[in-house]
Amino acid sequence: MIDKRLLIDKLQVKLVKDKGDYGGFVYDESFTLSPVRFDRNLATAGKDNARQETKPSVIFIYPKYCKTVA
Repeated sequence: MIDKRLLIDKLQVKLVKDKGDYGGFVYDESFTLSPVRFDRNLATAGKDNARQETKPSVIFIYPKYCKTVA
C-alpha cells in the first residue's frame, strides 16, 4: 500500500474513438485521473552524437484514492 501523500500527479487521458477521414484518429472527450503517481525514468545508451534516450515510465493508479473527473 502507498501513502496518499505520494500520489502527487494528475493524468489526462484521451481514448481513440474512431479512425479519421485522412488516416488520423478521432478522440473521445478527455478525462482526468487524480491523484496518481507517475514514476519517471530516463535510460541512455551510447555517447556524443550516437546517444539514444528512452523514457520508460510507470503510472501507479490506486482505485481507493483515484477519482475520475470528466
